[in-house]
Amino acid sequence: MLLQQHWPLFGLRVRTPRIELRYPTDDEVAEIAERSVDEGVHDPAYMPFTIEWTDVAPPLQQRRSLQFHWGLRANWQSTAWSCNFAVFVDGRIVGTQSVGANEFARLRSVLTGSFLFLPEQGKGIGTEMRAAVLHLAFAGLGADLAQTGAWEDNVQSLGVTRKLGYEIEGHRRMLSRGAPREMVGYRLDRATWAKRRRNDITIEGLEPCLELFGVTPTGRSAPRCAGVDGCRGGWVVASRDGVRVESSIASVIESFDVVGIDMPIGLPVDRSRAADVEARRYLRPRGSTVFPTPPRACIDAPDYATACADARVATGKAISKQAWNIVAKMKELDNHVGPEHEQRIAEVHPECSFLAMQRLDSNDARPFESKHTVVGREQRTTVVQRTFDIVIRVPPGAQLDDVLDAYAVLWTAERFARGDHFTLQGPAAERDARGLLMRIVV
Repeated sequence: MLLQQHWPLFGLRVRTPRIELRYPTDDEVAEIAERSVDEGVHDPAYMPFTIEWTDVAPPLQQRRSLQFHWGLRANWQSTAWSCNFAVFVDGRIVGTQSVGANEFARLRSVLTGSFLFLPEQGKGIGTEMRAAVLHLAFAGLGADLAQTGAWEDNVQSLGVTRKLGYEIEGHRRMLSRGAPREMVGYRLDRATWAKRRRNDITIEGLEPCLELFGVTPTGRSAPRCAGVDGCRGGWVVASRDGVRVESSIASVIESFDVVGIDMPIGLPVDRSRAADVEARRYLRPRGSTVFPTPPRACIDAPDYATACADARVATGKAISKQAWNIVAKMKELDNHVGPEHEQRIAEVHPECSFLAMQRLDSNDARPFESKHTVVGREQRTTVVQRTFDIVIRVPPGAQLDDVLDAYAVLWTAERFARGDHFTLQGPAAERDARGLLMRIVV
């Protein structure tokens, strides 16, 4: 554990139903080096690699393999890295799969390569391990582009590449064993990958590694984001660390850098908020899921009847029972949020988030069915599990709907942290009597 603490790649796992990618220990590196010689990785008459490392005679080949893996660790920089995973099937090593990048934080492009021991070839493992490492690159690290290459007569490698949707980006002539050969370059962009994206690949232990991959600027840790929704036990909080229930919103605000919350921030005095009107327009034909925010006059009311009376004085209308049920939580949040928090705390409507998630895949996407239906719950569960590579868990004090909404809010909170969001608030920013922005972030 001490080694993993200082080199968190040892805790990184990428899993599919068939394989696991794992950063190899020294003993596993030694096994890879030995079996590369004993079992072979290609027909000796054919050289599939650009670096002819298998042409070196034992024991120098094994020694150089060890030095290669050690060198990757020793020379690792956030601006230039190469991660060479061991590939496991049923607990045994079958080959390696690498992914590397230069200036990843700015270019968002990766390069992949791999090999399998000869007895493991022809079983579909090559496609599976490439799919796994692409999932790490695109879903885990946020890559925009993946590139690879193979000799024009490398039928197996080219078959995997084409199967996964890559497009040819060019040819170049290179020397191989002293003779000229044609290398074919391929590229896979994020949009093409997303159309084939699998929902059965999971990533474990990535967050401690992000700094090593250069995902965050200036070597700092990524902002810790939370998605929050009210629940019977208090507040359900979803983050990349999992989901839990907190009794106090104050502790959530203190624990995270960026917080998205499904609760009104900025309370009107005598009219509807433009943010609510815009959210209903965005969600058509299911705009009724956005109910009018109760006026500030209601939050100190001791009971529903009083709240309705106060609302009628302020706006001419009573508030709904649904709105009354969240007034206590509105007041708790209002007591802990001020204008100084608006750069890191934002109101989010989960249904707007779910619709925006859909529209990333299709411009024709429509709002999900009601979350109170079986179909609606299945739709939301599927998109959350695919987006966050998790299996939904419902902690005590919360319900499934609460957890799904919290993860949808987390998705928007992360967009807000990156500056990728948009805001529903009408043509001009509105502020309430306390100076709080009345907006809904998506």
